[in-house]
Amino acid sequence: MVLAGHDNKAATQAARNTGIPLVQLQPALASHGLFTAAPSHSLSAAAFLSPPSAAATAMNGLTDTCLVLHTTGTTGTKKKVCYTMEQLLVGALCVAKSRRLEPDTLALSMLPLHHVAGVMRALALQLLGGSLVFSGAFDANFFWWTLQNYTVGYVAATPTMLQACVSDGKRMRFSKGLHAIATVESVGGPLPSTLAVDLAAWFSATILQGYALTECMPVTCPPASTSLIRPGSVGVPVGPTVAVLGDDGDVRSLNASGEILLRGKPLFRGYEGGSGSSGSSVDAEGWFHTGDLGHVDSEGFVFITGRAKVRPCVHQPNNPFVRPQSKPVGSWRLRCVVELVNTL
Repeated sequence: MVLAGHDNKAATQAARNTGIPLVQLQPALASHGLFTAAPSHSLSAAAFLSPPSAAATAMNGLTDTCLVLHTTGTTGTKKKVCYTMEQLLVGALCVAKSRRLEPDTLALSMLPLHHVAGVMRALALQLLGGSLVFSGAFDANFFWWTLQNYTVGYVAATPTMLQACVSDGKRMRFSKGLHAIATVESVGGPLPSTLAVDLAAWFSATILQGYALTECMPVTCPPASTSLIRPGSVGVPVGPTVAVLGDDGDVRSLNASGEILLRGKPLFRGYEGGSGSSGSSVDAEGWFHTGDLGHVDSEGFVFITGRAKVRPCVHQPNNPFVRPQSKPVGSWRLRCVVELVNTL
């Protein structure tokens, strides 16, 4: 286990309890991004410096599972999504190409690395040989400090983060257009149209709002030339095949409304502990049912309009947390709020 810094008491104790060797990284004070590595008490200096065994240096294969992430659980129980090396590489290259990232791109990511969006962008920059400034925890001041000290070409953040950065810029009386960014991408939720217009004015940037799932990253992205021309659209497919399941049961790829379906790489292979691939979410023809509702226009632009499965949250008498339960949407909203407040 490799740890950075000193605030790792829980990880250190867990490693000691399980006999896992520890390597401690200490940041070099004189140079950003450089570290010194030292073995912990459980790993001798000789073992630390000796060449690794052949088994330890064996390369992972493309079909090996190399990442496991949790879904958000918005429609039920959280699931563990298994990524193979191939799916990660394909997804990262799809992100790089659709976002027009280049080897000389310097990107700023404010996305957590326990989220597939953060992982894919970090991997995409590494594959290209580009540079990534990673903020760790979100900090609007760090965002502006980075723009003042580096020529940033790409920024990825959630709508809430981007709104906080714009508000901070107004508070500090920065001028619009002072810090140009080639591309700003909103990730993790719908981007309000007013904020998109504001971001374009502040940074003279192309504004992107794509679509992705924990099970498939990425799915769509707007072409750079149409970033704000089609309000409400999340762009065109940039990886898997996208289709729509209509109310009549037919699957169509254009001029259709219904549940969004996905098939093909970089779609995941299955949930951990699931049967075969991804259980009941994949039909006999290999289409993954996302649970998202939307439509695809005549030119292939995708619009997300809602969820096919609505699982409202209601109070559990002996639990301060909440659980999903099927009820008509109109009847549960107020009760859900009241009962949740009563648990606080």
